[in-house]
Amino acid sequence: LRNAGVPQLADNFYHRANRGNGQTPWSATAAGELWLATPHGAPPKKIAACRSTATPPDLDGALDDSCWQEGDAVRLSTGRSRSKEGDPQTVAMLMYDRRYLYFAASVPRHPHGPQEAAPAAGREYDADLSGFDRLELLLDLDRDYATAYSFAVDQRGQTAESCWGDRSWNPTWHVAAKDDGDKGSIEAAVPLDELSPRVPFKGEVWAAGLIRTIPGVGILSWSGSTAADPDIASFSLIRFE
Repeated sequence: LRNAGVPQLADNFYHRANRGNGQTPWSATAAGELWLATPHGAPPKKIAACRSTATPPDLDGALDDSCWQEGDAVRLSTGRSRSKEGDPQTVAMLMYDRRYLYFAASVPRHPHGPQEAAPAAGREYDADLSGFDRLELLLDLDRDYATAYSFAVDQRGQTAESCWGDRSWNPTWHVAAKDDGDKGSIEAAVPLDELSPRVPFKGEVWAAGLIRTIPGVGILSWSGSTAADPDIASFSLIRFE
């Protein structure tokens, strides 16, 4: 509604939807939208910076590039309990330039999940990732909380992608995965023109989900939701800086 030029109507809708005081995904989303319009105090939803970089990463699966040292790291969890101090954590970051959205993650292996896997000999669209430890990035660019792009990468470097659940959408994107047995890492570059006709402007906000699925163990996410197919209303936010 804000994009259509009727911000007051949008705010009225969000005030009605926020009657749950942030206790449900939709009321938290409404609270988040109201906060974005007039930010004050702590944001009701998790929000991370997607910073611009003048030096793109080398996509080799190693997270030693200078841009990742400046990234705003987000941590994935079950949402039920805090990790013990010193426990390895799944951490992800997003960066961008005028051509690409970059995505990286450090993924410690779970002792009861799939262990070291041989790198894929070649990638294919919509590979079967079901038996492998995998990470999924979901992007809702216009924050309609109904439609999203999905990019998934497993520990072998195989991928699957969809747009609003349509798996016939096959974007060009670039991925490198590294598996060291006790820890994996992922780097990816998604051309921005696969997502939008323009580069995000400074301060633009997208809704985003980050989900790690460990077969036989469970699900970790940035928002803390453990649903295999999460409600887009539960997504967190990224702001371009």
